[in-house]
Amino acid sequence: MPYVLRLLRLALWLFPVVGCLDWCTEGRQAGDLCCGRVCESCGPCGSETRKDRNPGGGACCEAYLRRLGRSCHSARDVFCLVPTGHPPRRRGNASCAAAVSASLPLLSGALVVKEPSLSKFELYTKAIHAWHVCTEMLGSAFWEFQLTTSHWPIRRTKFRHRIFTEETLHVFLCAPSPSPYTGVLASSPACVTVEALLKEALPVTLDYTKQLNGALMDQESPKGTAKFVLGGWDRHKEVVEMLVSLKQRAVEHELTRETPKLRAAVCVAGLARSFHLPQVHESIANATRSLKAETQIFYVLDLQGRPLEEFDQGFTALPPDGMVLYDEVRGTGLRMPQCHWAAAKYAHKQFEKFHSCQHIITAAEKAQRRRFDWVLRLRPDFEWLAPIGNLREFTTEKVHIVLHWIHPNKFHDTTDYFALVPRKYMKAYFSVGCPSRRWTRIAALEDLCRGLICNQSDCTAQPECALLLHLRAHQVPVEPFPPIVRILRESTCHPGDLKCLHGWDLKALERYPEQCFLCHLM
Repeated sequence: MPYVLRLLRLALWLFPVVGCLDWCTEGRQAGDLCCGRVCESCGPCGSETRKDRNPGGGACCEAYLRRLGRSCHSARDVFCLVPTGHPPRRRGNASCAAAVSASLPLLSGALVVKEPSLSKFELYTKAIHAWHVCTEMLGSAFWEFQLTTSHWPIRRTKFRHRIFTEETLHVFLCAPSPSPYTGVLASSPACVTVEALLKEALPVTLDYTKQLNGALMDQESPKGTAKFVLGGWDRHKEVVEMLVSLKQRAVEHELTRETPKLRAAVCVAGLARSFHLPQVHESIANATRSLKAETQIFYVLDLQGRPLEEFDQGFTALPPDGMVLYDEVRGTGLRMPQCHWAAAKYAHKQFEKFHSCQHIITAAEKAQRRRFDWVLRLRPDFEWLAPIGNLREFTTEKVHIVLHWIHPNKFHDTTDYFALVPRKYMKAYFSVGCPSRRWTRIAALEDLCRGLICNQSDCTAQPECALLLHLRAHQVPVEPFPPIVRILRESTCHPGDLKCLHGWDLKALERYPEQCFLCHLM
């Protein structure tokens, strides 16, 4: 008889737990969560009265967790509610909430919410930084949503005021991608729809970031729609399009300052390639106009055996204030010897053009008896997709360069196709040359660059790595600049253009083993 009573008590104890599990897997609550604000204090399991009034609030918790042998402290611990190897299921697909909760500390670092104290320029600037973190560091999907209280009808005034600003929630959200670029986060097919992102990813991430300890999970879920949606995970399309949109909006909302104009020297340096195309030189003209500065244009070009007149249209759009011409086909202009510790055979040619930029700009300063405030380095074959922006919005304490991420909190290899350089760092930047044997060994020892080619005793570096090592040796601080450019390729290749002659296939370039976020731009 005592044995039968024990079985009866066990059955009564387990009955509500089974009901809780069924309710949880039906997908009726944001995030498939079965706990309230704090799991230990959300009450006994199976209270039908509480479940009707507040679905999920008393549906399970202590008893359910005891059944699983787990404990839960907040919304970030979604996985503690799920047996190992059995993530929550939603309509046959893995839960987006579970995928997000597994990486909340990382994903929350790329969450930006419009606050009353933020201007639109500050909001979009913060969103650009979050874009870098989400897409390049985490290799994930980046989204922008605008919701009203009709899209997310939170009944409790306390939480509604913490989430909405003037009845609107404007948020930038990082979510797992079905095809992540990096290996930092696991892929997830569950967060690909706007409905899943709004119903699951958004509440969980906001609850964690605002330190609500699961309280937001007790509120009604978003309806899965929004008045504005932008973003995605395709790094060749939606990801770049979103960055361009953010940069354009940031520049549109720059603060207007009635101050004397700054002076900027723009050095357009490299193989002439597609500079003659209107799509290229007109975009460069628009980008330099956005500087809101007194601008002078200097050219250091390799004509590749082509007549100078072929580029007249570009020079009309961007009249030169100085020019240095190379022509490798005719054997003119090169003075520097080939580098011993730089992998690419053309590295010294690039460094020579950098030196020429410095010389021609310095000569102009002496002739005009005035120094420039900023110096820019641009390539003649890149189309600018968005404006650079007012120079007064950039710090003069750092060089602004497009940087590649390799894993969380670490960059690898600066890019060499654009730099926004405060005048005091001009010599340090443009005097780059062949890396020393010592510095290439340091790069290998400290894992500073990707794509080092090493044997048992030595390493050779790519030009991007050589630039990074040079800036590091001169203690030049750098700031990431958004990659808002793309190369515009011609239909035919010209002599000396190794990348073009190899069909723009980086894998075919034996000594150019770069793999990066912007490889499709090279």
